[in-house]
Amino acid sequence: MRGRRGRKKRIFDYEGVDDSNNEISAEAKFKTNFFLQIGDGAIASLKDRFEQTHTVAEVFDFLKNQERLLSAYQEKNLLTMCKNFEKKLGGIDPLEMKDELERFVHVIKACAKKA
Repeated sequence: MRGRRGRKKRIFDYEGVDDSNNEISAEAKFKTNFFLQIGDGAIASLKDRFEQTHTVAEVFDFLKNQERLLSAYQEKNLLTMCKNFEKKLGGIDPLEMKDELERFVHVIKACAKKA
């Protein structure tokens, strides 16, 4: 005599039916195999871009506006900043750049006196 097979009573909603025997739908396969991988790649690429942008922004920081340039000039940090600029980007002479920026600072100061 065979008895009735009992069913396990589910107490909570998250105790779902065992789906291990069911196949993954095509939509779920697409989501895991394509969409999520493309999304992860895009996020990693964006992080890289923002890090590069931040690095370049740090190098150009003292050239952003007159106040920062004047501050670097007064603190006698121009040569250090020009050397850092050359190290990151290359192709310039830091001493020449410092001289040019010092001349530019004198022009700024002269214009400020006239105004």
